[in-house]
Amino acid sequence: MKRWGLAALLFVILGTLVVQSARLIRYRGLATSSIEQLRDDNAALKADVVRISAQCDSISAVCRELQTWMASPQKLAPGEKLWYDEAMRARAEQAVLLTSADVDELKRDGLSDPVKQLRRDLMAHPEIIPFEGVLGGRMGFYREYEITLLNTSWVFARFDDGHIDGFCWLEYVVAPDTTIHWTLKEARLRQ
Repeated sequence: MKRWGLAALLFVILGTLVVQSARLIRYRGLATSSIEQLRDDNAALKADVVRISAQCDSISAVCRELQTWMASPQKLAPGEKLWYDEAMRARAEQAVLLTSADVDELKRDGLSDPVKQLRRDLMAHPEIIPFEGVLGGRMGFYREYEITLLNTSWVFARFDDGHIDGFCWLEYVVAPDTTIHWTLKEARLRQ
């Protein structure tokens, strides 16, 4: 009788070991696939960081050039200004910081071409600017390339009246009917 009891106990222990070993192998497999998924996610994140860093460097270069140009006492001749504006426009087209996921989210919100629609809608709302124009000028957002889309909520934009200019930071929300609602967070005239 003791033999059968000991054999049954050994059988139970052996069965438990087999079951636990199978579970361990299964969990190890899950952990390995989770680690591989984390590595893939990490690689994708690193690629996004590299892309965004390059865009930030490009924007920083444009801002440095713009600050240098604004601080210089001499004025550009009309022909030079045209080329300068064209160069700034080309560079500013790269100043959209929206990721493809941001663009997809805005498309789900109902905007078919988010970059163009957001910029044009802001240009249609000069009343947001808290400053009056001078010398008969009217403040407005006149150039699409001077409106930088930062993410799915924020915009940085330049405004002017042809005589004086400034910059503002705005928040936007896309309503269910695709109306865009703007909120001014801060605005400053350039001194």
